[in-house]
Amino acid sequence: MLLAVFAPCAYADSVPTFNIFQAVIPFSANGGGDNEFFSFVGSGIAVSGGGTAVCGWCNVLTPLLAGSSLNPSISLATFDNTEGSASIGGHSYNLSGGFLFSSSITALGSFTFPTSSKGGFTVTVPAVLNGPIQGFAASFPSGTYNLQIPTSGTLVLTFAFFPSQDGFPAFYQFSRGHFSVLPIPEPGTLAMMGSGLCGIAGIVRRKMKRDR
Repeated sequence: MLLAVFAPCAYADSVPTFNIFQAVIPFSANGGGDNEFFSFVGSGIAVSGGGTAVCGWCNVLTPLLAGSSLNPSISLATFDNTEGSASIGGHSYNLSGGFLFSSSITALGSFTFPTSSKGGFTVTVPAVLNGPIQGFAASFPSGTYNLQIPTSGTLVLTFAFFPSQDGFPAFYQFSRGHFSVLPIPEPGTLAMMGSGLCGIAGIVRRKMKRDR
């Protein structure tokens, strides 16, 4: 009888943890508003939304001199207005209207901008999304949940090139990029991956409509 009485309390007080196997975070230059979208997919969970990627080098109109070096770490990444669902013990929970607590992306190396370029420059740098990341959803008995993030990933970054002119040296400006962890999933997880990517596409479309 004691087990029957206290088991629900133990369940309600526990914080579920989900192991993430796919993380995709596309972002653009930071001009003061949302510039990031995200999708996290793992065993029993698919969550997506929008947010802000903050870094000095990725701000709008920030010049990055040709020939200079850069470690492209992202000091702050926010994850707001979540959508998606999670499953625990056969019960499905709606993650809409929640959020994830902030994190950061650490680049595991630096690169040097070419002294010249035809149109632009794209570079790939190994990186880590720092975790675990805690999320909030009113539907969970505990109110919160944790995402265990894989320890390896990549940043793919594209920069526009501006040649020297009128005494000003040649420089680059950040254009767009994305962080991703994309391991090969098991066959049963393909549907979850698809729902996560569709979530990003839907958020992008809604943001484009609001910005028109």
